[in-house]
Amino acid sequence: MKTLSDYFKTSSAYWGEKSDWLVVATLHRDADCLSRSNYRCFVELLGGKKSAGSKGSQEISDTVAIEEANHWAVGWIQYLIIAPTAADKIAIAEKYLAELEDYPVLDESDFSDLETEEADQVWRDCYRPKERIAYIRNSSRGEFEFRSFADLLGCVRGKYFAGYASELLK
Repeated sequence: MKTLSDYFKTSSAYWGEKSDWLVVATLHRDADCLSRSNYRCFVELLGGKKSAGSKGSQEISDTVAIEEANHWAVGWIQYLIIAPTAADKIAIAEKYLAELEDYPVLDESDFSDLETEEADQVWRDCYRPKERIAYIRNSSRGEFEFRSFADLLGCVRGKYFAGYASELLK
């Protein structure tokens, strides 16, 4: 793991007191569902709450914190950091970072929930009813399985997305 000061060597300066702390994970404004899910799971594994992604730096404990920096390209970046003296937290982070090398998802349920929430929001906010109908008609067979006409209407009206979230969010 890199230290926080390693992230700020070439592009800018870090004026905080935690420059020697280790960075476990980063998150930026435009991160995808998988990145946000893994970040939230790391926060929870290290003793915080899964509300990560909200603006601002925050202390999780004496040995775990989230530092935030503004960035010209992505708006903001959060750094989940651990004190170099917190051997127990470092061991937890290293264990799960090693697991991510074999499989990119820390928590399937959290990732699925987050992906579903985002698909519902995109379906509701970015598609009009005519576009929703066209999307349903043009989708691959079996992507949508409606239990009733009311279920179909709810989907077309944007109450929820009844297809594969990963397909909509490509």
